[in-house]
Amino acid sequence: MKASINELVGFSFCPKFYEQGGHVAPLTDYALLVRQIVEFAFRHDMESGGKFSWARFEKKWKSLCEASVVEFTQKEFNQSILLLTKLYDWYTDVNGEVLAVNYSMSSSLVYGHQLVSEIPVVIQTAGKVDLVFILNSTLNENLLFVEPSVRYTSVVLNEDLPVNKIYVLAVGPIRLLSALEMKPTNRYFESALLDFASVMQSMQIKTTYPNTSSCITCPLVSVCEAVNVR
Repeated sequence: MKASINELVGFSFCPKFYEQGGHVAPLTDYALLVRQIVEFAFRHDMESGGKFSWARFEKKWKSLCEASVVEFTQKEFNQSILLLTKLYDWYTDVNGEVLAVNYSMSSSLVYGHQLVSEIPVVIQTAGKVDLVFILNSTLNENLLFVEPSVRYTSVVLNEDLPVNKIYVLAVGPIRLLSALEMKPTNRYFESALLDFASVMQSMQIKTTYPNTSSCITCPLVSVCEAVNVR
């Protein structure tokens, strides 16, 4: 079976949510700004072999903000520069050869299944690859590395290219940024691979059931046929 990462995330959230046409929440407009500046900077690295200066980084950020649908007060823009400083420090600490920016992945078959996904940045280090993901922030940062778009994309790519490190930039609604990294273990990949195969198999045979633990945050809960049976 072939599926997109958005389909896989939706089904993992709740099979009934997926069956009823639910869509996972996209990146916020502010998180999209962060993704744009990150991809712009690493594309520069890929083409030039060197890092962006702070002055050029800040100038690009200002131009992105001016063209964005996000409306900034002067105070909010000043706060965003504080976030940008943290982001630039993280960016300059990331080493390796940039292999791809905004990489569209169409995987080889894994347990008979194929995944279509996107990775903002792929970096080569010592014969392996480091992956950069950008997500909306959550209340529990420990859950970011098991978020399906990160976990399943990483494990499927690892079948073809060994993954050395995973970076997650979590962007909050009030100009907050968490830059996290993890070196995945064999146990992480083994568990993720089994879960990936199980979810894809369930999608293929159209197994549907309500994941009631997701109801509290589900945008379809008021109309869901599974929980509104009266």
